[in-house]
Amino acid sequence: MITDKDVMYIYSEVINQMEPQKILDVGMFYKAIGAVSRRILEMEVPEDCHITGVETDSISGLNVYETIYNEIVSADDIDALIAKCGHDEYKVAVFLSDMIPEESKEVFLKKAFMMSKYLFIYGTDRKYLPVNCSVTDVRVDNVWCMLAKCS
Repeated sequence: MITDKDVMYIYSEVINQMEPQKILDVGMFYKAIGAVSRRILEMEVPEDCHITGVETDSISGLNVYETIYNEIVSADDIDALIAKCGHDEYKVAVFLSDMIPEESKEVFLKKAFMMSKYLFIYGTDRKYLPVNCSVTDVRVDNVWCMLAKCS
């Protein structure tokens, strides 16, 4: 479970500034922080923002997340989601959950890139990005994230 308020702050600020209409949340960040609503710290993602959660762990059936996410798909169904979506379907794909297995990150990033304009990742996951990405560092104290746009 993520308990670092700096991670939550970075997420809140980036999402607030980007004002996305659609978010792809790989690993389900809200689940990883134990959230029970779309409110994190003092920021709330508006109801008209569509959030798709990609479940990467085996814990499912928790109905509380149906109030946060408009759609929840299992990691096994991500290819079907790609088939249904166009490129840039989502403004941002979030990879800030601690529930994404390390060995799966590169595959999930490549698949999310097919549907998202931006990838929001931890700085340590940059090694999984394609070389043609432009990145912006986002740092608060000991937390290092990146917003990447790949072409």
